[in-house]
Amino acid sequence: MKIKLIHMPRVHIGYGHKQIPLVPLGIATLKSFLEKQGYKIDIDDLNIKVDYDTKYSKDRDQKGINLMLFENRERIRNYLKRGNDPEIEEEAEKILKKTNYKGYDIIGMSLQDELIFSVIGVSLVTAKLIKEQTGATIVLGGLTYPRPRVEHQKILNTGYVDYIVEGKGEYTFLNVCRGLEKGNLNKLDINELLSKGNKGPKTSKPLDSQKKNIFHNYLMNN
Repeated sequence: MKIKLIHMPRVHIGYGHKQIPLVPLGIATLKSFLEKQGYKIDIDDLNIKVDYDTKYSKDRDQKGINLMLFENRERIRNYLKRGNDPEIEEEAEKILKKTNYKGYDIIGMSLQDELIFSVIGVSLVTAKLIKEQTGATIVLGGLTYPRPRVEHQKILNTGYVDYIVEGKGEYTFLNVCRGLEKGNLNKLDINELLSKGNKGPKTSKPLDSQKKNIFHNYLMNN
């Protein structure tokens, strides 16, 4: 089974838009853990690649990625429902050119700081492209802030994300890998794992009204 973990890009907001991307310790830790269980894991950091190329690349195509497009909730929603947004798709394709995503059974996307909507927008649009091109199983993780599960279900209902891992993902993701290998994942009751129609365990705490941020506003007034 071939597995790749990707740290997803986002608009960097704060400190006058000069926030420095952080090393993705989450996917590095998960890679180390899973490899001790016998899995071969590839990782990539699209967040730092996009940020670096935008600032320093001499390649015009690489320098010109417009992450602000992925802050537009309505455009993302319409693209996921209907397609037919060449500009959004072109920017997502530029991002995907920075990593090899073909030939993998599982693509895990790590979302850091999902209070910034662009990381949700980029993840959903690239998940759509990867799913359509390769058929890989898409797993989202790294979601830092607890929130009502109905909002996660709307992510899953797009059809482009197969599972969402809540909380620390080491054992949850390990069980996903084992379940997919054996073909019985959908029959397993895995703590902190959500799939379409599965409400999951009852331990999740909803966001307070101040933090109903991105998911509450985006997902999706439909």
